[in-house]
Amino acid sequence: MKRLAALALAVSLVAAPALAQTRPTPPGARPPLPAITECDQEASRKAIVGGAETQLNAVQAYMEAYGAYSEAAATWKTDQMVAKGAWTEADREAFGKSLLEDKTFTAMTDANLKEVEKLLALLTPFIESLTAGDETKTCRALVDFMGAAYQVVDSTEKQWRYLDGKIEAAARAKGVTLD
Repeated sequence: MKRLAALALAVSLVAAPALAQTRPTPPGARPPLPAITECDQEASRKAIVGGAETQLNAVQAYMEAYGAYSEAAATWKTDQMVAKGAWTEADREAFGKSLLEDKTFTAMTDANLKEVEKLLALLTPFIESLTAGDETKTCRALVDFMGAAYQVVDSTEKQWRYLDGKIEAAARAKGVTLD
């Protein structure tokens, strides 16, 4: 399980689809995260709990959009390396496989999986608070869950930035500009 995320990323780079013509654009801003103190104010609490489904859908959509963007950006850059003759398909495959042996990258994968575990652990208190009908606890559990979701995004972002830096370094070493 620890290497599952790293393996998925490496496979996505090795399997690289057809050359993308334009650089992917990042997703828009994150949906706002309510402050936990808003759960102490009745009007704010009711708005947060009442909009829970909408807020959770927005967070999920952002997480998915960020993941899709990051994967597309990495693929676009490796496509550029191949298209500009800096890498062969075999080089791209070797790069993807090398991530599985990169201690920094695998440590980031492990850290990301721990953040996912924390996120999943917060589901139980959230569901229990919903079942109990305790609006304050539901509000707090929702805000905690959303915050944990963003911790997963932050952890993932670190890993993608590291990968991006490795691709950029490979491009510089080959005298290639990724534009």
